[in-house]
Amino acid sequence: MKKKKPITDDDKKEFIRFYSNNEEELEMAGSNIRKAYAESVEYGIERDWIEALSAKAYGCYGGNCVFDCDWEESRRCLLKLVELDGENNPFYYNTLGYIYYYGRCNNGVPQYDEAFKYFTVGAVAGIYESRYKIADMMISGNGALKNKSCAANIIIGMYDDNYDIFCKGSYDGKFADISLRMGNLYEDGIGVEKNLELAYYHYVQAKYAIELRSSSAKRYGDTKVAESINKAYDRVRKQLPEDFFKKYMEFDNPVIFGLMLQGASGLDIVLDYRKGRYYLRAKTVAAENDISDNLITVAEMEFCELADEVEVELYDISDISTDEFPSKAFITHIIYNEDDDRWEFYHGDFELMSFKCTAFIFKGRAWRDTIALWELRN
Repeated sequence: MKKKKPITDDDKKEFIRFYSNNEEELEMAGSNIRKAYAESVEYGIERDWIEALSAKAYGCYGGNCVFDCDWEESRRCLLKLVELDGENNPFYYNTLGYIYYYGRCNNGVPQYDEAFKYFTVGAVAGIYESRYKIADMMISGNGALKNKSCAANIIIGMYDDNYDIFCKGSYDGKFADISLRMGNLYEDGIGVEKNLELAYYHYVQAKYAIELRSSSAKRYGDTKVAESINKAYDRVRKQLPEDFFKKYMEFDNPVIFGLMLQGASGLDIVLDYRKGRYYLRAKTVAAENDISDNLITVAEMEFCELADEVEVELYDISDISTDEFPSKAFITHIIYNEDDDRWEFYHGDFELMSFKCTAFIFKGRAWRDTIALWELRN
């Protein structure tokens, strides 16, 4: 009869790491596995293992299938983690900031000074949550010097960064939270000129982003974030005039195609003629480091979708440079020729297509050729 191989400390650490990083596996595991996990964590905490302290800190942060919600225990483990491993993991500071900001260990009474201290470390380390919480505190003046202009600059800078991150496929990031704050800036005129249309534009994006994030993963606090976004969305929507909302949008220039070109190497375009109407369809051609998709947002249509292919109808088109339909080309830029009043589509220095056009009509026809997103949302 073979002797069982003794379980080493390294085995226990690997066991803790696996289930800490795979919460769904832990939820599906039997009671014996969960019991062994809890015992391994407690064993490791006695020995100051980073893996064990982290497992309990975040397990008790709101609770999970093994540990009950225990803010005091979560804070205790996080403070120990800061002492042992804070140089390597600034997220411990960010999480402590949240515990103090919401007064988790103080009967719900915020401890803003402590929150600001820990968020500052997280912000300097580049953690977006810490940065926008510091901006929140600068807007309210709670725990930080009140400076709305500075707070607005922080939020706007993060929006630009996270817009690209979101378009590249990081749906579980912070774009929803930051878009919500962008909407707040324009709704209340915080560091920017008050503009309800721009506020609604960002709330439309935030609503789409939180729905997508909730489809990809469950995380503590997302329900409250979604509630805040929906309240803001509904609040501003009621203030907009009825004629703001439209079934389709008419643009006097190919603004959507211009947006697509900003994050791509070029566009595959097709000019087509169907049932007496002309249509122009464009698909993003992205290099390895380009933005993968485009966030097409038309607030007037309450439309917001990630897409790599968009079609518009061309109204009052004339003087077309081709009589072949469908006509295809790969373009790198678009020029409006004021002298001839025509739109010209180029690949480098070579004009491939041109026409005159009164309007580009968008009716919500946009596609995204990515199976992963379809699986995520279905």
